[in-house]
Amino acid sequence: MLDRSHHLGLFLTGSGDDQEDVAAVLSDKRVQKELVRHPIKSDRLLKAVRRVSHFKLSSHQEYEFIWLFGRYR
Repeated sequence: MLDRSHHLGLFLTGSGDDQEDVAAVLSDKRVQKELVRHPIKSDRLLKAVRRVSHFKLSSHQEYEFIWLFGRYR
């Protein structure tokens, strides 16, 4: 089973982010702080990812992101 960091990396890679950008997101302290939160607050995680990532998610991808990571309890 994938942990939250791996799941986020796969989501970003599948959404078109390159590996350098994904590595920067996964190593960011704000992102890591949000990934360990129980339950995870997907809107705060999305804001943390946006601060680091150069890739812009479409509105549909944002919805999928919030839905997917909102399911972590």
